Formats: sequence, structure tokens, C-alpha cells
Amino acid sequence: MVGPMHPTALRVPLLSLIFVATSAAWVMGCSVPVFRYALERWAPDTFEATVFHRGGLDPAQRNAVRLLATSHANLKVSVVDLETEKDPARLEIWAEQETEELPWLYVTYPPAHPVAVELAAGPLEEKLAQEIVGSSLRKGIADQLVAGETTVWVLLEEGDQSRDDAAWDLLSRELERLESTLELPTIEQEDIDAGLIAIDENELKISFSAVRLSRENTEDEMLVRMLLDTEEDLIDAEGPMVFPVFGRGRVLYGLVGKGIAPDTIEAAAAYLVGSCSCQVKEDNPGVDVLMAMNWDDLVESTMETDRELPELAGILPDLPAANENPLAAAVTSPSLGGEPASSPGPAESSSDAAAPASVPAAGAANEGRSMLWTTLGALFLMLIAVAAGSAFFTTKSV
Repeated sequence: MVGPMHPTALRVPLLSLIFVATSAAWVMGCSVPVFRYALERWAPDTFEATVFHRGGLDPAQRNAVRLLATSHANLKVSVVDLETEKDPARLEIWAEQETEELPWLYVTYPPAHPVAVELAAGPLEEKLAQEIVGSSLRKGIADQLVAGETTVWVLLEEGDQSRDDAAWDLLSRELERLESTLELPTIEQEDIDAGLIAIDENELKISFSAVRLSRENTEDEMLVRMLLDTEEDLIDAEGPMVFPVFGRGRVLYGLVGKGIAPDTIEAAAAYLVGSCSCQVKEDNPGVDVLMAMNWDDLVESTMETDRELPELAGILPDLPAANENPLAAAVTSPSLGGEPASSPGPAESSSDAAAPASVPAAGAANEGRSMLWTTLGALFLMLIAVAAGSAFFTTKSV
């Protein structure tokens, strides 16, 4: 006969649930510093470029498309021939442009971006394409991050020299101080064994660098725009701003005016050098900017990056599919160091003559496996907890 439940019988299920919850949260965290985990595993969000045209493109316009598609930027390119296009969504986007000029280039932020506005729109020209995919400053930032720099801090100047200089001096002093006072976490052996970090722990370092960027810099107009668009209200804010850039071109957040202070700089720096409490990129703060960088080949990593690869397809009807790599020698971008692109980036065409050529979404599968093991681990712990609770309840209530 089952008697009344003993009060202590309630404790086991309750403690078990707490244990399961904290264990599940622990499974998603690791001891690798945020900046390093982001560099090795967080693929940047994908911007979208749409080229609207009717009929053919001349050689210069085709080169502009090649530049966009082969730049290694986190950019998906679609070519839409309005003479044959049937997709209502694409036709609606074209109608919203409120122009008759063709061919036309329209670039939008990733779907999850906090500011739902376009990044750029204008006639399809190679100059505009180069401004979109990169600049010497963006390449310099990316090079420093690949080389192991913890964070590159971008001071976006207001235009008032006295206030800009004061913000720069403060930032420089604090970064120098933090390099010597902050400490990296100790990497746990299980995280090393799991391949969550690709370099030896002794190779990790805390190293901050900073650059100044004028709002009037025409070469970096796109970067200025992307920094101001990381939050909805920054475009109208006054004063100098500081943006910590880490990982694969991810901006943590902006420090504005009086917000550029020792405590706020230290808080941002401490987060970036601290343990990655959540491996899921979307659950961490930050907004990605557009950078032309072949991160996968340049960043040493023993694991596949956490990414979902877009489907690849032909760029234009009479060009080979994007994975056949005939375009690399044809594209040279002075703003990206004058080197030909080594392989095409993601692109697609609305023409029926271009047959899609897909590639396996290896990163998506890897992320799925990670989530599967996390879920199975949590379920296993829950089963143990339920079994223990049931046994205890039976003992106390029979």
C-alpha cells in the first residue's frame, strides 16, 4: 500500500532537476576564451547582394559580379534577370528600389541583423563592388585577428579633434593596463581533447590593438555605416565611439561618448578574454560586419566551423558553376591587397540556364551533432535523476 509522500522525497527530484539544468548549461559552455572560440568556430553571418539587370552585362559589369562572388566575403550573390524573373519576392524587392537604372546592385544585412535596412544600393560598377567587399582597414583588422590579436578596438571619430584625441588617449591607456592585469582562463583538458581549441594554450595571449577611423573616410564608408548600424540609435548619437572587433569580424557593441570609460572598456575586455560560457554564437552578444577574408584556410582549427553553407550555383548563365573555380584569375581587387581571389564565393543566378551545384553543409552537420550530444547528455542525466528520485520515493512511501 502506498502511503503519504515523505517530505524528503520531494528533495531528490527537485535537486535532480536543478542538477540536470545546470549540467545542460555547462555542456554548452567551455573554458576556451571567447575571442579564440569565436575566431575558430563562429562563421560570420551572411550579407546578401542582388544584381538586377535585363539582358546581358558588359565586361566591366561582369567583372563587378565576379569581384562580389569571389572575394571570400561573407556575401551571397544573386543575379536577377528582370526579363525572365518570376519570383514575386524578388520582383517586389526590385519595385522597392524606385529606380529604372539597370543593372542595379542592392546589398542587405543578414536576416538576424538588428537594423533592417540596406547596406548599399546603386548602379552596378566595379568601384561600388570593391567598396562593399573590403577596404585596406578592414583587411588590416582581419589580418590582426588571424595573427592572434585578442581584439581590435576601432575608435570612430566624431570630428571634434579634442574629444576624439581624449577618447583615443583614454582607450590607449586602458588597453595597455588591461593587457597586464587581465588573465586568460585555464583551458580544461576535456575541452582540449574535444578539439575546442586548435592551438597550444601557451600560444594564447592577451593583446589589444586600436585604430582610428574618421566618419569622413570615403574608402571606409561601408565600415562606418556598418559600425553605426550595429544598434538602432547609434546613427543619431553624438560623440566618439569605440567598437571592439573580435573573432571573424564580430563587433561586440559600441561605447559612445561618456560611455568610453575605464570600467566599460574593462568589462568588454574581460568578457572577450574570459571563458566562453555559451558555444552557440546566436546566444552571445555581437553583430557581424562584412569582411573579405578566407577565414577557414587562414585560421588554424581542428574542428569544422559552426556554419551553414549556402547553396552554390552559377553566377551568370554563360559562366561555369561557382565550384569549378575558373574565375579566380579574372578578379583582382586593389582594395584587398591586389591578390587574385583563390576561389569563388557563394553566388546564385535566377536564370534557368545556370544549373545549381551544391556542396555538403559540413558545418551544419557538425553543429547538429554537437546539439545532439548535448541533448542526449541532458536526457541521460535526467533519466538518472528520475530513477534515483523514483527509488527514493518508493523507499520513503511504501
